[in-house]
Order: sequence, then structure tokens, then C-alpha cells
Amino acid sequence: MDKILKKLDYYNLWNKAYLIILGLYVLINVLDTTMFEINWPEKMGYVLYAIVGGYAIAKMICFVYLKRYRAWELIFSFIIIGTFTIPAVFTTSYSYLFGIAFLIVGAKDVDFDDILKVYMIVTAAVLICAVVASQTGLIVNLQYEDPNKGIRNSMGTIYPTDFGAHIFYLAVAWVCYRNKALTWLEIGIISAVTIVVYVISAPVTSAACTFIMLFMCIWDKLADKTGSPMIVSKAEDIVCRIGQFAVGIFAAGYLLMQHLYDPLNIYWSEFDYKISLRLYYTYQILEKYSIRLFGQDIEEKGFGRDPDMTHDYLFLDDSYMAIALKYGIVILAVVIIMFAAGQYRAYRSNRLIIVLAGIVIALHCFMEHHLIEAAYNPFMLLIFAKIGAYTYKERKHKL
Repeated sequence: MDKILKKLDYYNLWNKAYLIILGLYVLINVLDTTMFEINWPEKMGYVLYAIVGGYAIAKMICFVYLKRYRAWELIFSFIIIGTFTIPAVFTTSYSYLFGIAFLIVGAKDVDFDDILKVYMIVTAAVLICAVVASQTGLIVNLQYEDPNKGIRNSMGTIYPTDFGAHIFYLAVAWVCYRNKALTWLEIGIISAVTIVVYVISAPVTSAACTFIMLFMCIWDKLADKTGSPMIVSKAEDIVCRIGQFAVGIFAAGYLLMQHLYDPLNIYWSEFDYKISLRLYYTYQILEKYSIRLFGQDIEEKGFGRDPDMTHDYLFLDDSYMAIALKYGIVILAVVIIMFAAGQYRAYRSNRLIIVLAGIVIALHCFMEHHLIEAAYNPFMLLIFAKIGAYTYKERKHKL
């Protein structure tokens, strides 16, 4: 038995199997954010969860036997599975939390750069097909009229901000994958694509966060050029040290803002208008529901696919409040620790671009609800993945 397990580990079959499962999982989830009408087989979701869960459990057993787990990794794996399972079992509309939990745990020792590569290939392929199909009439190109932003095109996705979020996460994944080898040309191309997407769909948050990410990449380039004793590099190090806790900081900030929010106060109303009434809609939901330990079913209106939905819009756009209300405050705490641990590991591995990306993602999730959604955010898999300190060029030479 020992020889068989070691042989399996030697050939790296566990990692290859995970990447195949991840690709399938991302494919299905990204397709569900488009206007493609796909009649999945009945119980397809449960079959997918069973595949991911079976893989993760088998891998845990094997890796425990091979002593590949640190104590904290094993304990936190059980915490993630246990806490995510509770709302998935008792609220059927959140059964997808099974898949999320086992994807996170199953990423143990899988190269994070390979995870990013699979995510980018699958997501980009689906988005290209959706854009082409929407412009050739094969699927609907939903258009939303906004008095301030004009006509917003969803380009084959279910909502303009979803299209913008896909582009944002692809851009962030690319700069993290390229790491120190990111060129000025690539920065220029990402900037141009972001501007085009903004003109077409007006995803303000995603466009702003993409440019903040690019600014941080430029900052990192300057830090490398000037050397560690210089002010720029020291400032970057301070930002990264604090940025490890970005998800917790932004979560606490939003929860505090929501607690202090008064819809009758003119200053709060003006501020809330600038962030697209995020606080007001959450305030309305909080009048019906309270934050619980392990969440509850919440009736929302605003999932996209309908240009007239803005009339009855009532949606939890902020990731942190959405997690707290729908999945429970316990899961929000686990998610905060999970991202902080992943960021800490990236910092210790000298992957500062990943840490900076984590800060921007935390900011993005202050306005958008994609923090733990497999169709968007591959960085939720960071905590147990293998984080290489080598650069893109070194990796290419190695391969």
C-alpha cells in the first residue's frame, strides 16, 4: 500500500486530476453567468459536488498517510468543510458551498500558477464565445439603460457588472501569473481592454480596481528597479504586511458602515448614492433578516438576465454582508482567516504581486459579491495551494 501511494504521489496524478476537475467546475460555473441556454442533466450539480468531494476526501486520506499535512492545514481543512457544509445542508439554495469547500481543500499542494492558468484559459474561452455569440445574434446581448452611464451592454453575460468582473479577475490573474515578468506592453494592453469594456458596459468598480491593480504593478516595478533600501520598496513592504488582512479590514469597515447607516441622513444618502445604493438595499434586507451564525435563505432580486429587473432590485452586492447574512457570521470569520492565511503564505513566498492583488480584490468585493464564487475568484484557493517564489521566466525555463 505504501509503495502504491508513493507512486501515485511521484507521478503527480493528484495535481493533474485536480486541475481537470477545476477546469470542469470553472467551465460550468462561468457558463452559468452567460446567456447560453444549456439544459444540464438533472442533478448535475450534485454529481459535480460528489466528484469534487470524493477527490478531496481521497486526497486528504492519502496525504495524511504520506504525512504531507501540517497540523494547522489539516485542522483548518476540517473547519472549512464543517462550517461550509452546515448552510449547504440546511438551506438547499446554498448547496454550491459543498463544491466551494472541497475545491479549497482539494487545492492542497497544487501549484497556484497552474490554477491561475486553468482558470484563465477556461474563463477567457467562454467569454470570447459569449461576446462573439452576443454580437452575431446567437444569444442575447442584454442592454441596460442607465441615466448616468447610458446604454450598458452585458456582451453575452447576465449583467454588465458581471462582464466587467470577469475581465477584472482575468486581468488580476494574468498579472499574478506573469509576476515579475509583466511587461509595459502587457500593462498597456490590459489598460486598453479595460477602457473598451468600460465604454461598452460601464462596470465602474471593476474598471477602477483594474487600474488600481495596474498602478500597484507599476509600483512593484519601481520597487525592483530602485532596490530594497529605497523608499518605494519599503513602502511596498509595509502595504503588503497590512494588506495580508485586507479582507478582514474591508469586511469590518462595511459592517461598521452598515451599522451606522441612516437612510434619513442627507450625508449618508449622498455617500450611498455614489456607491450605487449598496447600503440602502442592504438596509432593506436587514429589516427582514438578521445576521445568524450559519445563515438563512434570503429572497433577492437582481441576479441579472432581465433588463427590467432594476424596478424591483433588492440584492446584496457587497460580498461581506452577503456572506454574513446568507451563509452566517461563522463562515464570514472562516473566510477572513482563510484569505489572511493565503496572503501571509504569498508574502512569505515573496509573491508580493499576489498580496497586492488580494488587497484590490478585497476592495472590489466591497462593492461586488464574487469573493467566494468559482466563476470569478480563483484566489480563494490560495490557502492550501503551492506558492512558488520563482518568476515567470524561471518557471518557463524549468518546464
